Formats: sequence, structure tokens, C-alpha cells
Amino acid sequence: MTPVTIGLAGLGTLIYLNVEADKLYHLTTEADLKVKEVDAELRNSEVFLKSIVVSTINLQNNGVRSPSAYDQMVLSFMSVRPKLITGFGVMQTPNGLVDRQWFGSFIEETQPNRGVNLPEDANYSLVELWQVDKYPELQYYTDAVKENKFFWSKPYINAVYPVPLVTFAGPIRDRNGNLIGIVNGDINIRDLNLNEKSQSNEKSHSKDDGYSVFVTQEGMILSYEPDPNKAIHLENIASMSSYKVMWNDVQSELAQGKSQGIIESDETQSFWVYERVPSSQWVMLQSIPYGTVVNPALLLSISATLAAAIVMAFVVGLFIRYLNRRLQPILEACEVKGTESNEQISSNDEISRLSTAFFSMMERQENLLHQLQLTNTQLIESHRLKDSFLANMSHELRTPLNAILGMTESLQEHIFGAVNDRQLDALQTVERSGNHLLELINDILDLAKIESGQIELDFEIASISLIAQSSLEFVKQQALKKQIQLTLKLDPNLPNLLIDERRIRQALINLLNNAVKFTPTGGGSVTLEVKQQPSVLNKTIDTTQDYLQISISDAGIGIAPENIQKLFQPFIQIDSALNRQFEGTGLGLALVKRIVELHGGYVDLTSEVGVGSCFTILLPCLPLPNPQTKIGSGNLPVKPLETKLSNTYTDIRQDLLILIVDDDEVNSMTVSSYLKAKNYRFLLAKDGKEAIALTKAHKPDLILMDIQMPVMDGLEATRQIRLDPNLVDIPIIALTALAMAGDRERCLESGANDYLVKPVKLKNLAKMIQTLLESAG
Repeated sequence: MTPVTIGLAGLGTLIYLNVEADKLYHLTTEADLKVKEVDAELRNSEVFLKSIVVSTINLQNNGVRSPSAYDQMVLSFMSVRPKLITGFGVMQTPNGLVDRQWFGSFIEETQPNRGVNLPEDANYSLVELWQVDKYPELQYYTDAVKENKFFWSKPYINAVYPVPLVTFAGPIRDRNGNLIGIVNGDINIRDLNLNEKSQSNEKSHSKDDGYSVFVTQEGMILSYEPDPNKAIHLENIASMSSYKVMWNDVQSELAQGKSQGIIESDETQSFWVYERVPSSQWVMLQSIPYGTVVNPALLLSISATLAAAIVMAFVVGLFIRYLNRRLQPILEACEVKGTESNEQISSNDEISRLSTAFFSMMERQENLLHQLQLTNTQLIESHRLKDSFLANMSHELRTPLNAILGMTESLQEHIFGAVNDRQLDALQTVERSGNHLLELINDILDLAKIESGQIELDFEIASISLIAQSSLEFVKQQALKKQIQLTLKLDPNLPNLLIDERRIRQALINLLNNAVKFTPTGGGSVTLEVKQQPSVLNKTIDTTQDYLQISISDAGIGIAPENIQKLFQPFIQIDSALNRQFEGTGLGLALVKRIVELHGGYVDLTSEVGVGSCFTILLPCLPLPNPQTKIGSGNLPVKPLETKLSNTYTDIRQDLLILIVDDDEVNSMTVSSYLKAKNYRFLLAKDGKEAIALTKAHKPDLILMDIQMPVMDGLEATRQIRLDPNLVDIPIIALTALAMAGDRERCLESGANDYLVKPVKLKNLAKMIQTLLESAG
């Protein structure tokens, strides 16, 4: 019974707290609405009075000194005067605005019709435009001149009309900054109407409903429903003993920077919501008696708890009855299980027999869970070993490939002497084969990263038009060799996309390579078309978001319908026989599909054997208001990409020293030979420990640091070099075959300035060296 009792008590408490919170929430909402209304009226009044200032300055700047012009201006403002403004006017300095001492400026609030032609109706009382020297004792005038800004005065009792007022005042200056007058507008505090109620509601309204108090931050009462006279005389709320403690608590929270909150006051037996009016130093206080909150909450919680107890008793009775009917078959099943596991249930008590059988099954469940945990651990270890294998294989393949491509590049640039045309053709063949192998390695690593969820997209705003142009550039030479025409079609005003530019370009290049590869030589064409397509046209997309459609069509051999589904699976090729005509690994389309899906899009294919294929990518897009790139429609020529190394390479001084750290002698020789031809001096180190020693001894201008080395790896060597104050500014380039996720970040965190993955283009390496040396110099 104890848990049931605790549960019911908790339910009652929860219901009570929820009802109480709901009541206080409605109280807070009511106070917030009143504060927003007052704040809006105050801001509207400020805008109105500042508009008078602007109009006055315009007349004065235009040389207008006719009283009738100012009369007309004031009359025009009468028709739009906010309801809070009791009166408004302009006090001019001597000869500041007009040529006579005063003129009619506004109608008092006692007059019903504002904005009429005043001289024709003698029933209207006028207040003139004053000269400042006639009223120097006005506090809001002296404060406005002193502060030199617009402000709301503290509340005061008007000497003529015994009503509490607040005045908005501020200086009026001409274009030269000279003071020409003061604008002032009065608000009758009684017009704030914080406790606005209809005559029919006043009779039913009682103190139990709570009331509002409106005060300044100093405690001066501006509105007090129980006794309006306290607001008329601007009494201080702290002088009222029942409110003193509550007001001190409110001031304390306001001093802490709070603008709204709830205070409990035992003196008034009420909850008080306070909220500051943003545009002034005034505070709204809204009360609600304890009884109004507690009594309904307590009644509802008790009623709900009793109802829950009755329902629970009824349900428990039904459950026991149902349990008695169903317990015997369960016991028989448990006895069968116990017999199968050679466990005897000796007790004849039904509950004891059921408990024994249950714990027996739990034990078997724990054994199964333990086996599952072991299997999961083995899978995690298998995944780790796969990543380790890929990282090691990447390093072992990239290291010799770096030497092959580097030597080939050096030979083509005549670093080791002149080569004839026949030798140059052979070198280009070696380079193409090496790059093909590099692409295979990169595809395998990319696919592994995507499958394991380790790939991270580098999202940025990018122009799809520029990406399309640069992608066509990669297959331009291959297309020219096969006499295939490349065409680019772009819709006008294509939006920029938030994408990983490198990955999307990789997907487009894969599709373009396939299109060129499978299009017969001579007379064929490949078209890349980009257009914006609303989602309503896509039957398979259940969304209202727009999509960007990228289509790559060719006039190639086409694909049979039964083979289309196989295309996007890794390592799958339609023609996989030993005598196949087209080369490839079957990874390209799998990569394309996964890259596009990571961007929230998808890939589609239509194809006909002997006619050609069309691959379509749909990417979600959010159009920008001002696209950075606008390209007209139609067939656009593909502009060649121009990549030129700076001519300043030949001007590098021969006294610049570069330390090459690599345990592979072939790679060291490849890089050093190229740098020597570029007029650099160099030192060689085979491990990190030797690199530190040579760096301290010779202080090279730049270090090329391999990462995976014996004795001491490049990461540790870089960290130790950065710890030496004399070596901390030496630029370091991490030149490594490590290309797995996180390798770049680890290199940069250790202190490297930049990072290049082997195999590296020696021209790119030379350009990076020059950039870092110029920055360091």
C-alpha cells in the first residue's frame, strides 16, 4: 500500500503545482499585456512629439518666421495627437522662431474637437508658444537644456490643474546646433487606465480578483485601484506598511538586472507579478490573493487524487481477477521451461513458482546479453582494425606513389636534364597511370569514410554555376581526344547553395568522366544542364522545398533497365568480364549517390541502350536574395582554368634553407632535387629526433615534415620545435601520406602551418613554400 499512497500523494502534488503555475502564468500574461499597452502608448507619444521637433526645425531652417505658419503646423498635429498627450507646446528662446512674443499652440484636453480653425471659435481655451525667458523656473526646461537630450520627467503635480503629470521634453536646435526652443508634452497619469473596467463589471469585481499598482522605480504611486487618491497625491508605496517588504523584494530583484518576476507577500497574502516598462523607469505590480490561487488548485488536486484512487482500486480488482484466470497457463509454460533447463520448481505456491521461473529466464537473458556484448566488442575491434588497415594501406601506397609522380613531374620540367618528345610521352603515360591509381585510392578511402559515418562535410555558400564550369574543365582534354562536344546549359539567376563545394564537384566530375568514357569517339556530345525545379513538380518528394536539378546526359552506349539498380552499389560494374571494354572500379557512382544523399538530395537515372543516359542530381536549395553569381541561359562555352605559378620563383634568394624530414630516401631525393632546381638550399633528416637537432643547429627558413617516421614521429617533433622560443616562428608544412579523417586536424593542432597529402604536386608544394616564406619574411 505504501507505494500506492506515495503515488497518489505525488499525483495530487503534481496537479496542485500545475494548477498554481497555470494561475500565475495567466497573471503574468495579464500584467505583460498591460505593460506592453502602456509602453506602446509612451513610445507613440515620443514619436509624436519628436515629429513636432522635426517640423519646427524644417520651418526654421527654411527661414519661416510667420506665426501663422507655426499655427498651421500645430493645428495639423492636433488631429493625430495620441490619447495620452494632455497638451503639448514649444517654448522658444527670444527671437528663436517667430517675430512676436507668443501665439496659439495647442488646445487643452477639456475641449472635445481638436484641429479646428481656432480664431473663429471663442469657446476654445488657448495656451501660447512661450518664450523661455518668461518661464526660466520650469524644471523640465532647465533639465532638457542641461542634459541636451529628450527625456521623461519625474511625476509631479501640475500647479494649475491638480492632476499628476509626466512631461516629455527635449531641446530644439537649428542646423548650426544653436538652441532655438524646447518641446514639451504632458501625460496625465490618470489616463494610463491600468485597471480599466466596464461599469457592468465594477459591481461584480471584488478584492479577491486582485488589482494593479503602477509605480516609478523609486516607488512613487502612479495608479492604485483600491485608493485612487494615493496616485493623485503621488504617495510612495514604501510608506504603506503592508507593501513595504514586498516593494523591497521587488527593488532587490530589479537591482539584479531582472525585468519581470513573481514575489510572494505574506503581509498582503498575495502573489505579486512585477514587470518593468521598457521605455521608462516605471514598474507594473499585479496582485492576486493566495486564496484565488491555492483554493482552486487544492480542490482540483484533492478531487483528482480521489478519482484516481477510485479508478485505481477498480483497475486493480479487474487485474487480480484477470490474473487469476490467466496465471495457470503462464505457470504451466514456466514449468515447461524449467524442465527444459533441468531446473525444478519445488514450491506449490503459484506466485513462488512464477517468481522462480521468471528469475531463471532472467539469468538466461543475462547470458544472451553477455554474448551480445562480446559480439559487439568484436565488431568494434573489427571496425577499428579496418580503419587502421585503410590508414596503413593509404600511407604505404601514397609514399611510393609520391616518389613516382614527383619524379615524373621533375623529369617533365627538365629538373634532371632535357628529355625528347618520345620520353615526354612516356612520362605523361606514367603520370596518367599514377593519377589513376591515386584516384582509386581516394575513392576507396572516401567510400570507407562515408560508410563508417566519419566524413564531415564543409558547408559553405557556393555558386553552382562556377562549380559546373570548373567540373567540365576536368574532362575537357579527354573529350577533345575523343572528339566529343561539351555543352553547358544554365538557367538564369540560379541561386547559390549551402553545400560542400569540393564534394559536389567530385560527384559532377565522376558523372562527367563516365559520360565521356561511355560515349563513342567522334560526333558524340555530353551536356551538363542546371536549372531550378520547384518540388511540386517532383512526385516522389513529400516537401514544399525547392530543388536544384543538375542533369548530365550523353550519347553513349546506354544501360539496360535490369542493370540500373546495380549501378550505385560499391565495386559493381555492368561489364565485369575479363575481356571488358571499359576500365573502372565501380566506386564512382556509389560515391556520387552517398555524397548527394549527405546533402539531403538524391540521384536519378534514365537510360536507353544504344541511345544514351541521363544522370540527374536533385539538391535542396534556399534561394538567396542577391545571388553572387548570375549566368544567362543558353549554351555557354567552357572557359579554361588558368593556374600559373608566380614568376617570383626565379627570384628566390639562394640563401633560403629548407629542412626536408622524411624517412623515405626516394621521396627526400624527389623533393630535394626539385627544390634545388628552384634555387633553394636544403638539409635532410630521416626522423623527428634528427630534425629537432638540425633545426636547432641551422635554424632553417622552412621545414617539410613527414608524419609517420621511426624513432620520433613528425607530430611529436613539431610539438617540441614549437616549444623552443627561438624556433617557434619557423613555418612547418606537414607533408604526409596520412589521409584519414582527423589527420589534417591533428597535424595543425601539433603546430604545423599547413598540410599536404602525398602524392603532392611539386608545383603546388613550391607555391605553398613561397607563400609561407613571404608571410614569415
